[in-house]
Amino acid sequence: MKKTLNKIHDLWKEEHVMYITTSSAVALFILFFQPFSSHNLDSHYNFSHAVAIACIVFFIMFLVRNVCCILRRNNAETQKESFVVFKINVYVIWLLSSVICSLYLFYAELISMSLFLVFKVALICLVPPLILLFNRKMHDLKQNNELLVVQGSLLSHKLDNNDDSSHRFIEFNSMNGDGNFSLLLSKILFVKSADNYVEIHYLEGAQHKMKLMRNTLRNIETEFKGNPQFIRCHRSCIVNINCVAKFDTNCSTHNLTMKGSDQAIPVSRQYVSKIKKAL
Repeated sequence: MKKTLNKIHDLWKEEHVMYITTSSAVALFILFFQPFSSHNLDSHYNFSHAVAIACIVFFIMFLVRNVCCILRRNNAETQKESFVVFKINVYVIWLLSSVICSLYLFYAELISMSLFLVFKVALICLVPPLILLFNRKMHDLKQNNELLVVQGSLLSHKLDNNDDSSHRFIEFNSMNGDGNFSLLLSKILFVKSADNYVEIHYLEGAQHKMKLMRNTLRNIETEFKGNPQFIRCHRSCIVNINCVAKFDTNCSTHNLTMKGSDQAIPVSRQYVSKIKKAL
């Protein structure tokens, strides 16, 4: 329940406040400039219909963007929304808003239907999608800037921490006594919990390998004490920060990509600041 409420809060924090602000701006524009002025309208009706049009715009933005968000969350392969998909969303918002607002004005008997009326409605309804596009561009620029900072930090970290850890071994012990396993610290990519076992992911040459052992992640974390490059990023995973190739962030999801591996490692919200600081 708490996790669901956090997701709803994140959605409102990300875009929905902007929907309210944009819709309010549309209502104020209609009130002050009265683009649909008619002898049938007094100030009371003008205010009511301005609010109605703003509500239509808000509802269309809310509906289209949330449907897209739900579909994206249900498909793990497309959680990161491409700019092309976003532009399609924006086009759908503009089209639906223009059509529904035009029909509203016509059926509310405010003004006779004409091409000029449709043109004015389409022009007003174009503003919210443009604001969404501008916001997305700014968001992408911010993410790219953060990614460049992280990549720069990674390079700096690797240069500053090029010590004797690349020549030290660590021995992993199996709890059921079926053998021990030794690895160079520098070759370990990450360790992941798998029920009563742990998956030890490492590099052998340039190839990504995995060793399954009977142990707990808590015991492995104890073994890593004294080696600050190994950091927990999730309740089920510990990563070698020196082997991080890329840090991806999108809305409420954060992932690490390790060198030599295409497997996305999740980063929990509580560990994001710790990972960024380490990088």
